Amino acid sequence: TSGANIVHDLVEAYGGAHYRVPAGKDDYELREAGMGRIADIYVKEEDFEKFEKGIYAFLDGLPEEKMTTLAPSEFLTELGHTINDDSSILKQAALRDVPIFSPGLMDSMLGFHLYTYSTTKKLSLDFVKDLRILGEIITQTKKTGAIMLGGGLTKHFTMGSTILKGGLDMAIQITLDRPEGGSLGGAPLVEGISWQKMQTESNFETVIGDATIIFPLLVIGILS
Repeated sequence: TSGANIVHDLVEAYGGAHYRVPAGKDDYELREAGMGRIADIYVKEEDFEKFEKGIYAFLDGLPEEKMTTLAPSEFLTELGHTINDDSSILKQAALRDVPIFSPGLMDSMLGFHLYTYSTTKKLSLDFVKDLRILGEIITQTKKTGAIMLGGGLTKHFTMGSTILKGGLDMAIQITLDRPEGGSLGGAPLVEGISWQKMQTESNFETVIGDATIIFPLLVIGILS
């Protein structure tokens, strides 16, 4: 997943919230009011301060021997075990021993706080180790499949990690991007066959639509 998804999960886990943008408010007014906009919702600056304090408190309690040896997925598992909010994705993944891989973790406010913390304390994450962990999961699995919401770095990381096995056996991509622009988010899954990121006999479908609507419906359909 993206670093941003992790950040906004943690914002709520540390007591923050997301709000609807008030009608008629423009970005200049939101900035003056200490609000950051994401499409039609916003987050208060004070809630990001809660998030920052929570991350720093976690890092202060992290054993010294783990400060330079953890892969990002291991770091997120450690962090998830300290979360009290039962609705947190990070907490639920940690409780179920499900690793969360975030290749773009540093491209987020969490990554920024890891950097600022590292300016005074010895802290570093092993991103190469993360790919090794994911690679071991993939090579030990008979068949691989993926449901990808959107595209970009996380899509490429997911598909690219299966190259040594000849690609994914099955996949669904839900995206609003189109292939005409040449973006990875808009690239149809069939393109992955030429890159050995999809098996030649794989079962896949690219769905053009809003993942926030389609994915919940897909989950409901599967569970029922």
